[in-house]
Parts: sequence; structure tokens; C-alpha cells
Amino acid sequence: MKNILFISPWSNDWDIENITRSPENAYFLKNLLKKFEVYHIFLKNQTTGKPLSRNHHLFPVKKTDLKEPIFFFINYLLNNFRLYFEAKKIIEKNCIDLVLCGSSRTNLAGYLIKKKLRKKVILKLYGIHTYFTSNFLKKIFMLPERISFHMPFDYIISVDDGSGVGRLRKITGFPVSKFKALKNAYPDEWQGLYSKSNTGGNKNILGVSALEKCKGFDYFIRCAQELLKERKDVVFILCGEGSERKNLEKMVKSLGIENNFKFAGGVPHPKMPEFYLKSCVLVSTNLYGNKTIPVVEAMLFGLPVIAFKVIDEEDLIKDGKNGFLVPAGNYKKIASKLSLILKDEDKRIKMGKFARKWILENYPSWDKRIREEIELINIII
Repeated sequence: MKNILFISPWSNDWDIENITRSPENAYFLKNLLKKFEVYHIFLKNQTTGKPLSRNHHLFPVKKTDLKEPIFFFINYLLNNFRLYFEAKKIIEKNCIDLVLCGSSRTNLAGYLIKKKLRKKVILKLYGIHTYFTSNFLKKIFMLPERISFHMPFDYIISVDDGSGVGRLRKITGFPVSKFKALKNAYPDEWQGLYSKSNTGGNKNILGVSALEKCKGFDYFIRCAQELLKERKDVVFILCGEGSERKNLEKMVKSLGIENNFKFAGGVPHPKMPEFYLKSCVLVSTNLYGNKTIPVVEAMLFGLPVIAFKVIDEEDLIKDGKNGFLVPAGNYKKIASKLSLILKDEDKRIKMGKFARKWILENYPSWDKRIREEIELINIII
């Protein structure tokens, strides 16, 4: 069994039963551990999960987390140097065949390992967040993402979440032969739950993601206010936790719509089907791209999706067929499309069936998606 060193900026993203954010690393590590001995370094700033198996070795590194934006690069540099020195100790004591860096937040550690320790390094990106949709100042803070494509990694794997990662590769000139964008996916076992899904009656409108500014949930709330002027039989449900929750709760209260708006908090991923099954449509207001995991999952459950058109959503959301794309920031247009769907139940069901069909025919399950990643890892090793 070969040895992989996995470096991550997150400390609680591998416990699939309790994780309340993206489940990708949980599915990834579960499958990776079937093939490799994994030495797992991570930045610790909160509750830490337990090892998944006897060949899963955890190495927490204290995280620097100065809160003010001005300290962004100080955090980035200090955390990467700490990750590098911990990795150096592990590499010196163990025969590491490959280093896998998760996120642009760990790219400098990966670069140093490549240059100083002469190890093969793969960088895995989870989209490029707000690079293309930000103003000049914000682009400065997204430099680690762009810099990633100027570093001599053996390979870059990226999630295609609609944020334009393929465009960034072309702009920077990173070799296409060393790059692959992979689609988001869904749990295999969720496919059979569709027969129990909602075919009419409820009017729950769902939003799912971390409650952070780049997710655009202020537009979700404005959309709720707009639709509630027309009808009072709908309930907006927001699943997720994050730094913006208090601000969003204040906004809901100030608009007087709290009776038709629920904050579900961070929902463990295995419990998310309960919310998809009890909803009639998903609204996605991400400001960096809307080919996200919740969009894929909702469509699997036969929910039409109304989303902001940011960059590359058209190959997932077919406007007017399995959902609607509206100009980014136009919450009134979202409300208008919601009104249309809610008034025509037959249309909603037809769109939902096409949404599910599109996912099953064009998007992989996590098991299939991660097998593709492991095949790439085996080639690099």
C-alpha cells in the first residue's frame, strides 16, 4: 500500500455523519483510504474528527486566524509555512509517494514540498470562488488561486462548480495535459429516494450553502420579501451555517417576513434528503458560480432550480427546461420565476423530472467521480 500525504485547511470535513458543509472530502477520504495509507495534515481551529480507519493518520497544525481582512496574507503565509514544516517532518520519517494539497489555501506548502523536498505534488481546487466576479480589491485577496496555476505542480484537479476554473487555466497558460476539471456529484444511495419525493402540495422554497457573503443569501431574502407580497402560502428554508447568519436573521426580521422564513442551521449531510423531499424548488444565489453540490443534489430529487447566471451554468441548468437562469443580483427576476412555477404545478413537476433525468445522464455519483480522481493519482505516482 502506497503512502499519500494529504494537506487540508479544514479540520472537520471527513466525518460524513456529522459534516454540515461540503461532503466532498468525506467521500474522497473514505475511498482514498481503501487504496492508500494516508497521512493527513490539517489546520485545527475547531472540533476535530476521529481517524476513519487504522491507515488514517491525523496531524493537526495550529491555525493562524487573524480576523481583519488586512491580515489575509499574513494568515496565508503563516499557515502554509506551518503546514510545510509539519509535512517535512512526516516526509523525513516516512516513505511518502505523493503529496495532495487540498485548496489554494495550501498551495505554498505544496510548492515548497515540490521544490525543497522533491516530492510529486497534486493540487486540488474546489472551484475558484469569487475571482471572476470580484472587484479589483477582492481580486488581490484571490491571488492564491491565480498563483496556483503558476506553480510547478505535477497535476491540478479542480471541481467544476461554475466559477470559471477552466478559464483561469487558459489565462495563466497552465498545461492542459496536467489539468482536469471534475463535476460535482451526489451520493449513490440517494438515487432510490426519488420515488418518495414531493409531487405537489407543499410550497417550501429551499436555499442550501454556507452562510457567507459570497453565497448571496441577502438576495435570497429579498426574493422572499418580493414573492410574499403576492402570496403567503410559501415558506423559505435556509440550510447552512456561517459568519453571516446573525446579519441574515436581522435582515429577515427587519423585513417582517420571519413567519415565512426558517433558518434550519447546519444540517448533517445524511439528513439533507429530508429537506429536498419536502421542498418544491431550490434557489441558488451564489455569486461565484451555481454548478454546486446542492444544485446537483436538488435536481437529483426532482427539484427545478432557479439560479443566478454567473459564468458557466448553462451545461447544468437548461433555462426553461429543468430550471431558470436569471442575471446575477436580480432577485426580482427570481421571485417572478418562482411565481410562475408555483402557479403551474404540472410545469414544475415536468421541469423537476427533466432535472433528475439530466443529472442521472450527465453527472456522476461520488463513488464514480472519486474513482476517476484515484485513477489520476495512480497515474501520477
